[in-house]
Amino acid sequence: VIFKRIGALLWLTLAAALVLLAVALSAARLLLPVMSEYRGEIEAAVSDVLHHQVRIGSLDAEWRGMSPVLVLNEVHVAGAGAGGGDLVVDKIRVALDPVGSLLQRRWLTRAVYVVGVQASLRRDADGHFSLVGGAATGDAAPLLQLLLQQPLIGLQQAQVTLIDARQGGARHLFRDVEVLFANDGDRHRFSVQAVPPPAFGRHLRLVGQVDGPLETPAGLSGRFYVSTEGLQLAAWLDYLPPLPPLAGGVLNAELWVGVEAGEPVRVTGQVDGSEILLSGLVDGPEPVDFGRLGGRFDWKRRGDGWSVIADRVRLGEAEEGDGVGLNAQWDGAARRLRGVLNRLPLAGAARLAGVLPQTGQPAAEWLDRLQPAGQLRDVDFQLELPRGRTPRLALRARFEDVSIEPVGRQPGFTGLAGDLEGDLSHGWLRLDTSRARLMAPALLRRSLPIDYLYGSLEWQRYGDRLRLQARNLMARLPDTSLAGRVRIDLPAAGGSPWLDLQLAMDRMPVAGVPAYLPVGLLPHKTVEWFDAAFRSGEISDLRLLIQGPLDRMPFDHGEGVLAADFDFADTVLAYHPHWGTIRALDGHGHFRGRRMRIVGERGLIRQASVERVVARIDDLAKPLLAITGTASGTLAGMLDYVRSSPLGARFGRLVSGLESEGDAHLTLDLRIPLRHDLGKVRVSGGVDLDGASLGSRKWGFQLSSIRGRLKFSERGLSCQAVRARFDEAPVEINVYAGTEDEQPGTVVEIDGPLPVVERMRAAGWWPAAHLSGSADWRARLFVPARPRAGVPSLRLRLDSDLRGIGLALPQPLGKTAGESRDISLEWVPGDLAGWPLRIR
Repeated sequence: VIFKRIGALLWLTLAAALVLLAVALSAARLLLPVMSEYRGEIEAAVSDVLHHQVRIGSLDAEWRGMSPVLVLNEVHVAGAGAGGGDLVVDKIRVALDPVGSLLQRRWLTRAVYVVGVQASLRRDADGHFSLVGGAATGDAAPLLQLLLQQPLIGLQQAQVTLIDARQGGARHLFRDVEVLFANDGDRHRFSVQAVPPPAFGRHLRLVGQVDGPLETPAGLSGRFYVSTEGLQLAAWLDYLPPLPPLAGGVLNAELWVGVEAGEPVRVTGQVDGSEILLSGLVDGPEPVDFGRLGGRFDWKRRGDGWSVIADRVRLGEAEEGDGVGLNAQWDGAARRLRGVLNRLPLAGAARLAGVLPQTGQPAAEWLDRLQPAGQLRDVDFQLELPRGRTPRLALRARFEDVSIEPVGRQPGFTGLAGDLEGDLSHGWLRLDTSRARLMAPALLRRSLPIDYLYGSLEWQRYGDRLRLQARNLMARLPDTSLAGRVRIDLPAAGGSPWLDLQLAMDRMPVAGVPAYLPVGLLPHKTVEWFDAAFRSGEISDLRLLIQGPLDRMPFDHGEGVLAADFDFADTVLAYHPHWGTIRALDGHGHFRGRRMRIVGERGLIRQASVERVVARIDDLAKPLLAITGTASGTLAGMLDYVRSSPLGARFGRLVSGLESEGDAHLTLDLRIPLRHDLGKVRVSGGVDLDGASLGSRKWGFQLSSIRGRLKFSERGLSCQAVRARFDEAPVEINVYAGTEDEQPGTVVEIDGPLPVVERMRAAGWWPAAHLSGSADWRARLFVPARPRAGVPSLRLRLDSDLRGIGLALPQPLGKTAGESRDISLEWVPGDLAGWPLRIR
């Protein structure tokens, strides 16, 4: 029975409501045609609220669904337009609430739409905004209260011009402005979208819902959705509170923002920025061009701090792959940010360092100079921003495939790996690298492969300098191993790095030396000589020291030290293509700046044993090679050296066919310019003989017990008072430069009791039968420097006063042994037929 009574009551209530609705709709339909008669009352009511005279061109009425709509056409608000003129609104649609109006016994609205308004907003020099026109008078609260009482407010097809006095009166037109604002008590929903001017972006949309009284923003809660397309950050940042580190760029974004008690508590979404400029968080340097920056993130407020989780983060234009993942927490009380990155591209990290606290311009310049690339993995970081104290950033990470670009004479690397820990003032970097490369294009002709690199590198910041220091580095290269220490000071003001490098090298084949040769410090001809001179052998125990500014290397004026010392063994030194090659050479080398000194202690030059040889260049920039040395061997070997050297062109015929016995000692002094403008080759030296023998079966002579020194140079051969025995007769030999018939050449003179008479008898020459005794003779052999056609290449002359020789012939031809009679015999050895004997 009870349920039946309740059901009947509900049916009666519903029927009454339907009747009431029908009555209200009928009343509205009856009243709409006569609404135009209330235009004056409407103008007065709105003017009273806006404190401006309002004039309505005409009133229309129409139906939209279940609601009657009142249309106000050509609405003019006096003094609210540009320049103090009228603000003109094309159309205002007011949707009425017939049921509510009937119950309240006054007209109530469901919605108000303002269509086609053109408004102007002005920012004055002190940053305040106002509608252009005469300043509004009275209290704006009634208008606000009136709007908030409307269930739905809309702004359609509007245009808003922003006039900025701070920018010299620049005008910015926002087109197609659409606004919807729905009120349901203290719950407010809204949607705003517009097409901004090109300088501000392409599109902007804001949708949201808030709960609470709008007149007290600190009590609002709700959720917002923000969408931007091509948003120009630089233009908007001029109208917003400071948002470090953003300084400019283009932003596409979709964000969902949760608000409680007027404060954001959660922000999620994704952003994609390009041409992003970031400025310093704490008095940073000039903005850094970051290129691309974006990703997905979820930010939450936690107590007096917040946390953020992000993935697919892009840092810079070249970033590829899945992006960077981040998990970080901010402790507001401690002013500390802690976080973890799964990875961080060094190119992006280098850009970030330019805007982080404690780095500033010096770090940005250092990193810009080094151009690091590669990846940091498993990055733990902590950023502290204590008030009134220096900020601090510390991190710990692994790094892999890191490269550093060479700058000037500062070398670079690729393929570095290891781990690091520290902050931007001090820390350690532990290298554990395989398959890396060293690049120094300003010094070396090609990059050097590194099979393994191990050691610890410490960095320390001193004012405007960053010091990198490693005390125990070990490296293995394809042909040698290295150990050493290094210290580099990097000045922030763009100056040259200061290097302190000490290296010790194990063993290395001489064939590998060209890869390590500092060709950037040497003239081309010097490099060619090094490449050709050292052909085989082994380098060992190399010690290298470099101390000083890199841009002053090799320290010609004493600005630093460049020194290298090494040993070599079983080396072939081809010091000159024409003056010989030393084989099986052992010794040591020394470099001091541009000075080179190679000392050989053992070796072979042809079949002679090298006792000591020194190759020296006093200035590698003006490469004049000086070679001095001594060697001991057989006289045959020495004659062979003369024949094979440039001296052979002049004296090859003289020494060709000579037979020798015994040993000789060679001294050599060469001056070889490695550039044409430094002059010609100069050579000097000597062959020391002590008991050697020299003869020729062809010419039928034998010199024995030769003692003395034979000198040679590029000008010829010479000797003075060399003692010997000719057919057991003691003789003296002199060699010097001379001329004959205006032809220059070399003269060989032999003085002593030559057995001329005995040779004449042995030859069966008829005057020998009339001769007796012996006399001193001078044999003079002339060797022309450049033989001429029709002129003998060798000429021999015998001179004597015949004292000691008797001639048994009738007078006036005959003479006794005690008498003197000058005689001169001339002939061409081996060619008596063509050049008969001449006697004078």
